[in-house]
Amino acid sequence: SFLFNGSTNLLSGTSSGMNFGTGDFCVEAWVYAPNLAAMTYGNIFNTGSGGFALLGLNGVIQAGRYQFAGFCQADVAIPEGQWTHVVFTRVSAVCRIFYNGVLRGYTASNTNSFTNTGFVIGGDSTYNTWWIGNITNLRITKGSIPSAYSTSATALGTGVFTPPVALLENIANCQLCLDAVRSEEHTSELQSHSF
Repeated sequence: SFLFNGSTNLLSGTSSGMNFGTGDFCVEAWVYAPNLAAMTYGNIFNTGSGGFALLGLNGVIQAGRYQFAGFCQADVAIPEGQWTHVVFTRVSAVCRIFYNGVLRGYTASNTNSFTNTGFVIGGDSTYNTWWIGNITNLRITKGSIPSAYSTSATALGTGVFTPPVALLENIANCQLCLDAVRSEEHTSELQSHSF
């Protein structure tokens, strides 16, 4: 996994694939936070000014327009000191947040158009939003979401899928697939993305 120290560690890059517009997309990652009280705003992923952001606000995962109010927020914080699979999906303007396959956040309609001025993982020095802990198996899909995450559920607390534990696959419409297990692949991937 990638360890983020809460003050200087981050990954950043550019990709036109992160320009989500008003369409469907999915952001997922396994995250670990040993001390939620020490992390007021913990950036997991964002696409810069006018773009999309997924972060933990005192451990409560929320999705929003970068540096504006969140539009979809989980009902509880992630467990402290435990690995948690976090997923955000937007399908036909319906937004959902899952922890470990359980629906924890729901918004019936969001049609924000998300731009991309460069993506950042784990920290943001401009607004001092830093993740303290670990992130791995981060995958971004655009235009569709992984079929296992598709659901019509709206009731929070509903179990929808079993979190994946295998190495990430480069599935249809994948824009970024980043796990820290296959280090030789990640070294070349990081270099090619100018992190």
